[in-house]
Amino acid sequence: MEPGIKPNPRLGDTVKYVIEQSPDTLYAKLQAGEIEIAVIPTDMAAKLYNNEGQYQLAAINTKGSMYVLTNGVVIGSLADLKGKEVHFAVPSTALFAVFKYMLVQNGVDPDKDITLKFIEPDQVQTDIANTNKIMVMTEPWVSELTATNSNIKIALDIQKEWNRINGEETPLAHTCLVVKQEVAGRDPEKFGLFLRDYADSIDWVNKKSAEAARLVANHDIGISPEVAAELIPRCNMLYMKAIDAKPAVEKYLKVLQGNSPDSIGGKLPDENFYYQKND
Repeated sequence: MEPGIKPNPRLGDTVKYVIEQSPDTLYAKLQAGEIEIAVIPTDMAAKLYNNEGQYQLAAINTKGSMYVLTNGVVIGSLADLKGKEVHFAVPSTALFAVFKYMLVQNGVDPDKDITLKFIEPDQVQTDIANTNKIMVMTEPWVSELTATNSNIKIALDIQKEWNRINGEETPLAHTCLVVKQEVAGRDPEKFGLFLRDYADSIDWVNKKSAEAARLVANHDIGISPEVAAELIPRCNMLYMKAIDAKPAVEKYLKVLQGNSPDSIGGKLPDENFYYQKND
């Protein structure tokens, strides 16, 4: 627990946090029921629920952080990508499905009107350093790239494009907080305190992003305080409890169901997927 954060966390130092670098390892641990609470991609949460049924979505925590970067190319809309080669550097089949959906909504056939090329993580920096490049990327890599090369520009904010189509009240529900059902059921009051702490922490980071960025130096999370200062506003963090987030989550999952059904376990989760304190 960091000192000086207000309000004081209700659970103090009783919660242990672990950063798991490997999505495959994280998913395996969740399948085995080894984790009580986790922040994961929403598609992973749906797939986990459809396959195992032991974790519920308690809240969404970001509105997405996917951007179109350019080097030497001027574009003002997704429609401007027609006829272009676009390099996709996001290791997520779900976000690739979202990007294709967004293209279609803007009159661009992803199979005919543009050339999509996947870029491996170790090729990203070299690839975008060349002129006349267009790349789709997420945070924190967006901030890392723009910090090291002034020629790289953020041309489009995919979250704003999503909201333009689906409405401001329907955020791009890319990541979420899940809880093991038996944990929430065993002590709903304690889990409720955790959720209040979690909501407060997101609010604190959003309001005090510069101070939060400085705290990065105290933790081994792979980014510098300088990069953190740039990326925090573009991470689009929020706290929206499951019952309120349900329409946004369902919209997101329906897009994935139509474009990448395996990423969510083949179907939309049922009502019990959404955590409610009195369920």
